[in-house]
Amino acid sequence: MEKSRRSRRQFILAQKATCDNWTWSWSFVNEKDKVIIFGSGEKLIPGGKRLILGKDWVTGPDGRRKSNGFPQSLRHINLIKNEGYQLKTFPLIYTIDASGQGPVRLAGFSEDLQCKDLEELDDGWYACDKVKVLRK
Repeated sequence: MEKSRRSRRQFILAQKATCDNWTWSWSFVNEKDKVIIFGSGEKLIPGGKRLILGKDWVTGPDGRRKSNGFPQSLRHINLIKNEGYQLKTFPLIYTIDASGQGPVRLAGFSEDLQCKDLEELDDGWYACDKVKVLRK
């Protein structure tokens, strides 16, 4: 996976999408084309699903402070579920410190934008591969 040379903001603006705040937003909307864009983590669970919004992300790691990005991303999830917006994702690239004990940090992203389906599980919302319909 090749790391983008552009900033995340440049990449998202090239998709004609925007957000509430470029510092803390996790998801982006292109209202004209009815597209929602999420970054997706590297962790793949069975069925080819990647977590894009965890239900426990409503607060920060300390469990007390509300996460600024959660309400906006939840609105975006609802646009996908209720208004027919298309979900697209791009891979996030993470790094971890040399000790393996520190927090995981975002190291970049790939501009590999993919159309996905949305699936809600007990712990959050996942992007999954689109189901191909075979026609006779």
